[in-house]
Amino acid sequence: MFRLRGLAFLAFILMMLLSSITMYSASNYVFYIYGSDGCPHCTALKNYLNSWYGPSNVYFCGFEGNSSCVERFINFCADLGLRPSIPLTFVVVDGSVRAVVFGEVSSKSFWDSLLKLPESNDVPLYFGSELAGHITVSNLSMFSMVMVPEYYGVRLGNVTALLPLHQVLTLLAVLALSDSVNPCVIFIYTLLLIAASLALGRRGRVIAVGTSFILAIFIGYYVLGLGLMTVVRGFPKELLSLIAIAFGLWICISGIKGRSRVIAKKSVLGLISRASTSTTISFALGLLLTFTLLPCSAGPYVVFVGIASKYSTPMPYLLLATYNVIFVAPLLIISLIIWNTMKYKTVQEVILKHNIKLSLIAGLVLIVVGVWIALT
Repeated sequence: MFRLRGLAFLAFILMMLLSSITMYSASNYVFYIYGSDGCPHCTALKNYLNSWYGPSNVYFCGFEGNSSCVERFINFCADLGLRPSIPLTFVVVDGSVRAVVFGEVSSKSFWDSLLKLPESNDVPLYFGSELAGHITVSNLSMFSMVMVPEYYGVRLGNVTALLPLHQVLTLLAVLALSDSVNPCVIFIYTLLLIAASLALGRRGRVIAVGTSFILAIFIGYYVLGLGLMTVVRGFPKELLSLIAIAFGLWICISGIKGRSRVIAKKSVLGLISRASTSTTISFALGLLLTFTLLPCSAGPYVVFVGIASKYSTPMPYLLLATYNVIFVAPLLIISLIIWNTMKYKTVQEVILKHNIKLSLIAGLVLIVVGVWIALT
């Protein structure tokens, strides 16, 4: 019964986080308006979109003193054979134009519907809220970069669009899983449970100590991610790629040589006997361990935080929470196994037996991700 409840709870948390991420997947968007400060309809539309979606998601490409905006606007209208008319709004989601709208429209449901449009080379064209037809473009990425160039410069600092949500979630799953199966945390966790079993005997008390440790790992690793986010937010993809490859090589080499990657390992191991009899000390041990993991397993975390930090709030925080749920999942699974079997030594022997394999898998995954980032 406990096992089913634990798995159901974990699945529920994951579904809630994923649904929240999907809900906010359009947070990486911008309403890109071509217009003039002297145009009342342009000003009204800009103010309307600012009030509903916030200034960070609205960009006004004003004609005053900006010949580049004027030139792009005139060329766009000429290519379509249309009479120039402002305001002209490009709805951009995940780095690609999803719709083009001539005129002022004061309807949130209309703009919300455009944010949900799928990516397509046939871009819908609206006159007001009425669909007038579609603009067929051969290269949507190039079209988007030509018509909304500031989007790329303002958001990313270079001409690279943010990764689409499905790619981010794939990276999240791959990196979090490779991070979660590292032997550093799992081995120390099983040692803690063994010590708790010997000291306490009762299964319920043992699981309470383990649960306290897992909760601390989740909170500590999440806080660590928030701190990393402020550091790596401006890292270019080349640097993230280099970090991933370097960490991957380090994990592979240290795993083959059997070297410990935990900072202050003796101090951490020394706390296990004390933590085994106290949920409070177990929680403190978990917190301490999260901040000694950086050279051990946090390579995937650093890389993913760098990717997640590029997105608008609250997306990075939802992504980090989902990552950390996956990160602690193996610890929860071990708890469930031990709750049902109490075979501590069997779990520990499996971890020791596959220590090198787990390190190699985690390191190689990180190297592949680093190469993929560099080539994307």
